Amino acid sequence: MINSCLHENFSGGIGDFLRGSVFLCEYSFLNNREYSVSFNKHAIGKYIISPNSTTDDNIIDLETYEYNSFKREWHEQLLEKIEYILNNYDTINISSYYHPILHHHPKKLIEQLNSHKPNPQHIHYLANSIDFFQEIKDYVLSFLENLGIKENFDVMHFRLGDMDSWGDLFSGLAIPKKHKNNINFQSFNFSFDKCLEIIKRFKNKPTVIISDNNKFKQWIRDLKRDDLIVLHDNSIHTSKKPGLFIYEDKELHRNDDYLFYVAADMYLLTLANKNYGFSVYDWGSGFVYWLSRIYQKPVSLYKIQDIFTTPTIWVNGLD
Repeated sequence: MINSCLHENFSGGIGDFLRGSVFLCEYSFLNNREYSVSFNKHAIGKYIISPNSTTDDNIIDLETYEYNSFKREWHEQLLEKIEYILNNYDTINISSYYHPILHHHPKKLIEQLNSHKPNPQHIHYLANSIDFFQEIKDYVLSFLENLGIKENFDVMHFRLGDMDSWGDLFSGLAIPKKHKNNINFQSFNFSFDKCLEIIKRFKNKPTVIISDNNKFKQWIRDLKRDDLIVLHDNSIHTSKKPGLFIYEDKELHRNDDYLFYVAADMYLLTLANKNYGFSVYDWGSGFVYWLSRIYQKPVSLYKIQDIFTTPTIWVNGLD
């Protein structure tokens, strides 16, 4: 049995966890091993149903698992570690963000993700292993019904960067010098007006705007445009130890009540006609991407900066 488990010290977000879960599910099918996915060792498990949830606290985290690798590249090290773990444990609870897609050059990653098609049988099994509690479904469905768009809407997700979205949470923590040049600690200060330009260019039906940046969603609300819909402005980072903080004796403060809204965004993405991910990062947005792939929803990722520097993207609009 391979049990993919989200736990409290996982360094990534929901998208990272789902990417790793897709790989583990595919691996299990190809190697005739039982597979399950579990959220109940994380506070978000209060809102997401995992039929085969683990009660075991012994979870191996791939990132911090002690294994001496001779590989130079970080993704090759992850591959070597996960191969060792999967070959040496018959039953395992594992938390991982590894997927072979990570071996592609970062600058080509969005292109690879947009063309990547997981095995439908595998992801169908994974989709059936994840469900949402009724309060989440009621909240989202009621919202859509009140707007009259239950059957006909798109979602646009804007990933504007950790420091731009969660900077206040980091401000009370001393970021170690060795981490300061890491892209996760970079501020992008991307213009909300430019984001609005993108929305206008790609929008062709009722569209719900979601984002890691609550200030951006509040700004959209303040425009008071009937055609721009915001579900909520209560997003939160799901990880207490994002990125390199997993190696530090520090963690972010997290209001667990707001995880309700993370689950609501997740469920919303499973209902949309199409999902778009616009990100300041080369890797796009795993949150919108992997949920879309698992639930077999059309999805397109874009690096925001490229939209304004690549004429074909800007002129053609919808791909």
